[in-house]
Amino acid sequence: MLDACYKVNYLTAAHGLKFVSCVRLDDKILGYGIGERKKDSETRAAMDAIQNPYSFQFFNAQLRLKYKDQMPQDYENGKQLDCVVSSHPNVPSDFLEVLSEALAKEEAGLPVQSTPKTVIEGGGDSIAKNMLFYLADGRNMTAKRVMLDAAEINMNSKTEVYAMFNKKGVKPVYNTMVVQSGEFLTELVYSDEKRNVMKVLSYGLDDKRQLSQQKAAQLYLHLIHKKKHGEEEEDDK
Repeated sequence: MLDACYKVNYLTAAHGLKFVSCVRLDDKILGYGIGERKKDSETRAAMDAIQNPYSFQFFNAQLRLKYKDQMPQDYENGKQLDCVVSSHPNVPSDFLEVLSEALAKEEAGLPVQSTPKTVIEGGGDSIAKNMLFYLADGRNMTAKRVMLDAAEINMNSKTEVYAMFNKKGVKPVYNTMVVQSGEFLTELVYSDEKRNVMKVLSYGLDDKRQLSQQKAAQLYLHLIHKKKHGEEEEDDK
């Protein structure tokens, strides 16, 4: 991308099920990218950097010819360009925060988490394990099990869970929060005040509040089914 005398480098960090990357020249960030694969996020960061007017002065001859129509006026007049990228509007703030933490770790000589921590179950449903969420109110939390996508959402899930809980004399509690991406994250809680028992059972994520609750209930039913068939994981026992 750049003349041989300039060296860019990439920093990539995992966030949930995706990767976020930035491309840098010295101490300046030229572009950002997000992707489901590390290669995709870095490619998008490179494409973003090419669109940054600051990068034009470092282009090799081939790129200058290719993008001559978007040459910044200031550069054409021989003026030194300033870097215009500080935070990218198309990158959600939670991804930028993860990248900022990764930059700080790199400067401190600490390892950067560059592989997703989540485990996905197949069968048409996307269920993530130990997924970190940044909430709109500034808090962050880790969901032990969260249903992200469902091959088909069972709109009777909440009714079925209510019936199960009702047999034990308790009612299910759904706590719904907003994450920084604007989606709704709902946790299904078993709360028995008489026995002083409270436990978070599952989570659901969706851009609609009601569906996030149905997903949380559906995931709980899924986990109960697995447990009955002896398929629960070690940390669920």
